[in-house]
Amino acid sequence: MPGPALSPSTTLSNALVIADSVSIGYTGTAAKNLSDIALLQHGPYDTSDGGAGSTLVGQTCLDNFLVTQAQVKVDWDVILFNFGLHDMVPNTLDEYRQQLTNITTRLVETGAKLIYATTAPFMPPFSKG
Repeated sequence: MPGPALSPSTTLSNALVIADSVSIGYTGTAAKNLSDIALLQHGPYDTSDGGAGSTLVGQTCLDNFLVTQAQVKVDWDVILFNFGLHDMVPNTLDEYRQQLTNITTRLVETGAKLIYATTAPFMPPFSKG
């Protein structure tokens, strides 16, 4: 899954949203509202459903989400992320916790300020553990 489409800004803060498909609905509006202070992009880049998917997908594709499609490294100032909606099946609570911890640890290592959005909680149909 590809990272953001645009090269990083050299004059504004660089902000990234890594989240489920719901985030496609608010990222454009947020980007417009922040346009005087930040270049806000979405990873993965997609204008249809564009979500980062499950924690397994996020864990696997995180390195792609953090660079542009042209493979340009970005020093992100802020990263908003969330996972949960796509972790309904087959993840157990332990798998979800491990994968989300892996993602969070790797995002902390970027040095960006992190915001965890709880718009889509872990929602398994039943508990496996």
